[in-house]
Amino acid sequence: RAQDGEESLDADGLHISADSVVVVWVETIDTGRVDAAGSAVPDYEVTGSGEAIVFRDGKAFTARWQRPQEADFFSFADLNGNQIPLSPGRTWLHITPSTGSVDWS
Repeated sequence: RAQDGEESLDADGLHISADSVVVVWVETIDTGRVDAAGSAVPDYEVTGSGEAIVFRDGKAFTARWQRPQEADFFSFADLNGNQIPLSPGRTWLHITPSTGSVDWS
């Protein structure tokens, strides 16, 4: 993991990494709340379905996410409906507003 070109390290100086990274795009809900700086504090609709990208094994897979109810786990499928299994180990889920974009290399 890196942010602003600087690699992230844990307390032992080891690189922070994940075996799978999933980006899901979700709708935002205006809560009417603001933080101390005056910025809007939205809520996120994380049930239903939407677009996703699954990164694992050095590849990016265009996908759809599904989560029927809050008590359910997220599931991911390719555009043909085939389930995309996550790699065993650590998974990071990045929730992104539907208007947001993600770049990777």
